[in-house]
Amino acid sequence: MKRASRLVGLLVVTTTGVIHAAPLATRTADLDGNGTAEVIELTAEGRVRIGGARPAELRLAPDATRGAIAIAIAHARGAPQLVIELERAGRREGIVLEARGGAWREVIRVPLGPVGDGEHGIELDATPEGVYRYQTRGGLRRCDGRPAYLFAERLDGATFRRPSRLPIGVPASATALPARAEPATADAPGLYQARLASVQPGVSDARFLALPVELDDGKLDTGWTEELAGSAGEGQFFTFEPRIAGIAARQVRIVPGRPTSAAAMRAVNRPRELYLVAASGAWRVELPDAAAAPLGTAYTIDLPAAVAGCVTVVLGPTFGPPRGTTAIAELQVFAEGERTGGADVMLARIVAEGADGAVSAEAALARRGAGAVAALDAALAQPREPAARRRLVLALTRIKDPAVAPVLARAATERWVTGPTLLALVRALGERGLTAELAALALDPRVDLEARMAAAGALPASGAAFERLVALAGAGPAELRRIVIERLALAPVEALVAAVQVIDIAPRAGDLWRAITRRARAQARERPAALAALLAALATSTDYERRYRLVDGVATLGDAAALRTLARMLAALPAGAEAAALRQVAIAGTTALPRPEVAPLVIGLAGDPDPGVRLAAVGALASLGADPGGPWHLPDGPDAIDRVIATALSADRWPEIRRRAADALGARCQRGGPARALFAAVAADADLGVRSEALGALVTCRATGVAALLPQLWDDGKAPLELRTRAVGLTVALENPTLAGLLLPRLARWRGAALESADALALAQSATAAIARSAPPGATQALLDGLDDVAFPELVTAAALGLELLGPRCPPSARARLGVLARSDEPYARAAARAAAACGR
Repeated sequence: MKRASRLVGLLVVTTTGVIHAAPLATRTADLDGNGTAEVIELTAEGRVRIGGARPAELRLAPDATRGAIAIAIAHARGAPQLVIELERAGRREGIVLEARGGAWREVIRVPLGPVGDGEHGIELDATPEGVYRYQTRGGLRRCDGRPAYLFAERLDGATFRRPSRLPIGVPASATALPARAEPATADAPGLYQARLASVQPGVSDARFLALPVELDDGKLDTGWTEELAGSAGEGQFFTFEPRIAGIAARQVRIVPGRPTSAAAMRAVNRPRELYLVAASGAWRVELPDAAAAPLGTAYTIDLPAAVAGCVTVVLGPTFGPPRGTTAIAELQVFAEGERTGGADVMLARIVAEGADGAVSAEAALARRGAGAVAALDAALAQPREPAARRRLVLALTRIKDPAVAPVLARAATERWVTGPTLLALVRALGERGLTAELAALALDPRVDLEARMAAAGALPASGAAFERLVALAGAGPAELRRIVIERLALAPVEALVAAVQVIDIAPRAGDLWRAITRRARAQARERPAALAALLAALATSTDYERRYRLVDGVATLGDAAALRTLARMLAALPAGAEAAALRQVAIAGTTALPRPEVAPLVIGLAGDPDPGVRLAAVGALASLGADPGGPWHLPDGPDAIDRVIATALSADRWPEIRRRAADALGARCQRGGPARALFAAVAADADLGVRSEALGALVTCRATGVAALLPQLWDDGKAPLELRTRAVGLTVALENPTLAGLLLPRLARWRGAALESADALALAQSATAAIARSAPPGATQALLDGLDDVAFPELVTAAALGLELLGPRCPPSARARLGVLARSDEPYARAAARAAAACGR
């Protein structure tokens, strides 16, 4: 039994609120059948008082705060029963009272409402046939508003038992509707969905009821089976909900039994009566015995008028034994116009208008066939605002029927949509192999670049699409060209070489050569053919576009002989920017497939007259790392490369190249040559950036002697301040507590000299940060002392930041000092506030 408004029986009056003299609920009913109505009252004290010739009063619950009364009266069948619903302490319970032998007594109490995790609940219902306990679950209902009896039990004495039949809940005066036979084949409904079957095989709990898809899937070899012991299913029901708001039902169709064979049909019960209920009315239907009809015969019932919203079908008596197993192969509800072709048009209109249910309408169209395509196409032929056109095209992209292909092609050709919808259209074109349309989109400069790239990316590298990719090569922005190259690289080298041989347009040929290189790099067995074609073309090509791609290809794939040929060709080029650029391309290409054969080429270019080439060569050599067995190294190991980089560090005129060389040697300075070159650069290079980079490289590889070098630099008053503060900061990277401890006396000295020396102030700031990060013994006190340097906001700020870094190691005593500083108007106030919040935590 739910709230009073859901109780079945006579009018229920409820009163809510605090305890007072007014009753919680009252009812009047003829309980004993003598023609006189008795008054039943539930008092605020939790007592039920029953008037009449034999009055009674029962104490139920003294702390009830809400109540309701329902009555089950069946004078011809037994004693009257009262169902009292009480709410106390936020919990509901139902109490069943019964009159026996002239006296009222309590029969049973039932907890009501949610069970366990709340996925389902328990309710009571009082009916002329007795009191029923049933399960509930959100969203599962009967469409006429009556209680949805899920796994219902009838009270028998003081025990609830599963009955052989359930109340149908349809008045005897319900209009009878005829059922007409029709062939079994029919499309599955798209607008209504079977949402609930009140029982399902193997399910004994409302929590586990699933969508009964077997009812309306259009397949006769699947279906619903009742399988309740001692019952033929009378009173069980099925609820159908519209997939889309605003849809109205007009027809119900049923294939009774199990029509896989005549024997299977006779083995199960077949529905003899159905009851159709909705919010607007109820109807009764008599069916002939389907076992006597051809296998798979369906029966269709037309509703007298369109029924908005949901429809429930209740199972009545059946053909077969009283306790047989009832089966239904198909039970379907069709919307108005759905079976005469009007449904697709209606769905298309809903999509176009973007009305309630547009998303569901689009999903329904996606499940349909050529009719849905025609309806959407017709809707697109009418004048539409851009948003409606987008919705219609998007619906088309989700239909899998082959009939959609020409409409999608026209949508692409006529540029109906843009933005995300165009991207969805591109995906649909690719799924259906419409490569001509994809290629046209990719070529069209009026189309958004993202869509052009998506169109090119959807083209396969075979068949006619391969020719379209070739035509796309070299055209459009660089992003589009990259996509086309990636797609072309999926084709065999043989096909790519054949295609490039007949191309006169340099950018197109260049992109094909790039695709050849990518393909051969991924497919080792195709490298010889690719390299031969690259070398042959390199000997005759004169334009920069082709040469760029050919040089890159030979550098990427070439063996020792091919790389020597490449080196000679590069050396023979006339001096100038183009020649320098091609040499840089060659260097970049050698890094794609690391192998010893490329080292001579890169080492040779490390001495090139052009500084850009030299920088690229040193960068390439730096990518080798320090592994003596690396794939680039010559047979004598890394020494030759070490010497080239060290020479660049010591002798190159360009500081940028020397800085790059210093960085490269940072991975190699465990060997003597690189280490000596770096120490020399720290000591004598004319560029401060090179000296700083070399110092960082020595620390990175923890070269022998660098721990002694750092203090020398701290204390070197002739060294540039930037190098000295760099040396202080690098102390942290060495992770040497002894070295970090040496900073403590320096910090005190630099703080003392800060008044006279800006260099000392800068060094004190750096030292404070380094000490905080290294945390040597005595670091905390040094930072606390720094808080006293209020004449130097920079030092106080540095000390506060250092204490913040200490976090849980920051002493609680510092928090009060930091709080005072945080409340000042000085520049260090914010840093002090942050440190106070983090200190000790």
